[in-house]
Amino acid sequence: MTNTHTTDFKIVSTSLDGWDVQFRIDKAELLDQESLLYHLRGIKRDLAEQFGERDTCMVFDGILNKEETDESVDVVVRIKQCSIEKGDPRIYYKDGIAQDGTRFPKMRALMDIFYLDSSENPIRMSRILRAIREANLDPDLIQLEAVTAKLKEVRELQAAVKEIEIALGRFSDVGKDAEVEFLFKTCIDLENIDAYYSSRRVRVGDVLCHLIPATFGRNKGINVVGEVIQPRKGLDIELEAGSGVVLSSEGTEAIANEDGMVVVTRDMQLLKTPHGSKEFPQKVKLNVNSVLKVEGDQLLDIETNKTVEVLGNLRMGSRILTNCEIHVNGDIENGTLVAGADVVVQGQIRDCTISSDTNVILQGIISNSDLKAKHQLAVKGMVKDSSLAGDQVTADSISNSTVVAKREAVLEKIDADQDDAASKIYVGMSEFYQQRIRENERFLQMASEKLKRIELIVGKDIMAEVTSTNVQNMLLRILVRNQVGRGLKSKQQAAVFRKLLESVPAMRDMMEWKREENDNLQRRLKAEKDGDFNRVVIKERIGSRIVVSINGIETEIPPWDGPVEVSSGGTENLKIVKK
Repeated sequence: MTNTHTTDFKIVSTSLDGWDVQFRIDKAELLDQESLLYHLRGIKRDLAEQFGERDTCMVFDGILNKEETDESVDVVVRIKQCSIEKGDPRIYYKDGIAQDGTRFPKMRALMDIFYLDSSENPIRMSRILRAIREANLDPDLIQLEAVTAKLKEVRELQAAVKEIEIALGRFSDVGKDAEVEFLFKTCIDLENIDAYYSSRRVRVGDVLCHLIPATFGRNKGINVVGEVIQPRKGLDIELEAGSGVVLSSEGTEAIANEDGMVVVTRDMQLLKTPHGSKEFPQKVKLNVNSVLKVEGDQLLDIETNKTVEVLGNLRMGSRILTNCEIHVNGDIENGTLVAGADVVVQGQIRDCTISSDTNVILQGIISNSDLKAKHQLAVKGMVKDSSLAGDQVTADSISNSTVVAKREAVLEKIDADQDDAASKIYVGMSEFYQQRIRENERFLQMASEKLKRIELIVGKDIMAEVTSTNVQNMLLRILVRNQVGRGLKSKQQAAVFRKLLESVPAMRDMMEWKREENDNLQRRLKAEKDGDFNRVVIKERIGSRIVVSINGIETEIPPWDGPVEVSSGGTENLKIVKK
């Protein structure tokens, strides 16, 4: 045994990088970290004297064996010889990200403290304070308590401690973000769809909205080296006048200069914040679209850039394509509705395909149909043997149907199916974006093939020049070229040519939107992650088994006579709450 400054010990074995050492210690001391460290320091000092090494280059590498006696324990520990990092205290800076996502340099000062300084002497507080002075940190921001605590840790461990936060800057205040105050309803109330629709009917001279500009914050900020950060302005919104709209001279009011239906589109910007990200409307655009009113109870095949309002039922096989809205006050069977804005149907829907680049709002019984919306898809009624997709999907009840939602699906109940077929509900960003991309690609292929067929009929030169404002001129050129006269048959031919020409601008506009959306969706698929709090809510009961998948995690839920909520909760397992 070797007697050290504090403890008798025996070297059990020696290797190139250290020693296995045995010593005896009271049981109570073995459980007390301070007492154990006291013995280990003494052993390291004695080993350093015996072998001509520095005790600062030795570290405790674990207990290898323990044998208990009556009141003590024989312990074998590993003392490892290693190179110790040394050097003067090192100070460096990191950026900070404000609540609004703005990045500022030198908002945090970090320090690395080494046990030995550059002269191989144990580090002292005076050397640390000198490094802080040399870094010109703002004295009011220095956290000396943190430095003192970490210096004690360095001395006890005889090892470096890095990335110690020694100073933290203050962000300047940010003002209020800009707001747009609309003078009509922008949110759909399922209990009063007519009020939403009628409030957006405008006439020339009507003021549509007010822009409340962003403001500047009040208090200045400061970074860790004392540089002042001026108060920041809130986020701006660009107010843009589309067709049928003009802006006031100050650019803070939008005014209708046509009669029609006002529509709002928002260019959303994804901003990074310290806690994740948020969406903000970078630009708000208003359009006043002309309204094409059509009597129902007839077969329709319409392609237009106007809002379409159908007064009555749509006959079987009808098709409407517009880059504006579609409103049907009646039933639809075996029909196709494709819109760049809202689709609203107040009636039963059977064997139909309905797609919108904004919202789909339906009141009635839905069966054997395919319904898709970029934003909200809401059904005030029963859905059977159908598929529904939207950012947020709501329905009174579903049976043997498939739901795809980006954020959440809220259903009043799941009805029993006579064949015991399970409804499937998928919630998550990836599934929804991929579904939107596939839908857009199908539309682009269909539209491209149709434009090629129209070009064969009207000619390449006409297709290259036709716009929504020169349809009449292009029509006259076609009539002259094809020697169309003034008889009944000629009038019918002219009507066909006009219809083809009018469909081209609307089709091209929608194709451009679909391409832009797909490019944006592909970028977002790479940049974004599935939300932590996506969910499925069944408010009343589950009458037939359902398959629920949230962020790719799937489960099956049997019938249940009560409310059920399924959520991701940010974990790898789904959280199911039954009430």
